[in-house]
Amino acid sequence: MKCKNCGKENAEDASFCMECGHDLREDLDFSRTQKIKRDYDYEDEEKIVNNNSINDNSMGLKEKGIVFVFVVIGLIAFSLIFNFGFGKYKIKQLENSARANLEAKNYKEAREKYSQLYEKSSDKKYLDEINKIDKSMESKDLINKANQKFEGRNYESSLAYLKDFESDDEELKSKKDALVEKNYSAIKSEIAQLVANNNFSGAINRLNSYIAVDPENGEFKRMLEDVNSQKENSDKKDEDNSEILKEKARADELEAQIVRLKRVEASSLIDTYQFVTAGKANVRSGPGFDYGIEFTLYKGDSVYVYDTRRANGRTWCNIGNGWISYRTLNGEIK
Repeated sequence: MKCKNCGKENAEDASFCMECGHDLREDLDFSRTQKIKRDYDYEDEEKIVNNNSINDNSMGLKEKGIVFVFVVIGLIAFSLIFNFGFGKYKIKQLENSARANLEAKNYKEAREKYSQLYEKSSDKKYLDEINKIDKSMESKDLINKANQKFEGRNYESSLAYLKDFESDDEELKSKKDALVEKNYSAIKSEIAQLVANNNFSGAINRLNSYIAVDPENGEFKRMLEDVNSQKENSDKKDEDNSEILKEKARADELEAQIVRLKRVEASSLIDTYQFVTAGKANVRSGPGFDYGIEFTLYKGDSVYVYDTRRANGRTWCNIGNGWISYRTLNGEIK
């Protein structure tokens, strides 16, 4: 029988290889009937016995201790390798979950995953991701607050919130830019309305408050210059109108004084004799030029004044049988 372990030819009924001691029985084909020679005559009995006898493989206490140590070390090594591999697998799963939540804008869930990754590995890259997420969450909160202020027409506070915005999130940056434009448009309408109502001081105050929040805004500064210019023109016009009104008031007061004096003068004529000073004076049926002429008096004629009345910008005297203008009696008309 040929040994499958070393290739040595052995007797057909040998149990062990004579060369290497391999158990030849493992190589037997039990599907075929084997004939065993009981009376085989061995030439070298001692060699065969030594080669074919079953060795005593039992170990001593020292050998068992060594084997136990190697087994324990092997188990520990296997445990470490397994735990390392499993840990890497769990970290990979957490990374995938964190990235998926981040892409879906689920910042709270993504932050929790990156926090777990940082706790497990203490890797700074996860801490950087946490800081980015915190900024994005803060920016999202700022946009929400700014939008609430905008809806309440508090554009100054809305711009102040947007001024603190910091984020690399393109979607949030787009929302921020859109809200800024909405604020600018609303502010322009507000200022235009104030100017239309000639409330230039109110418009200037509002623009100054917006510039305080956004000092680099050139458009606000141009609007402020324009409103100031309009205010100066309006103030000058108001000043001119004020002078005109003052002049008119003075003229009205003078005329009123003249009227009062005329009335005093007219009342002082009652029950007095007056003389015609004009070349001739028409006596009318009533106090005014709308009344017809009754007769005519001439220079030097005397009249008695029973009553007086103001009409057509002059004093008329009732002389009993008609009305005569006082200007023909006081020398104004020659």
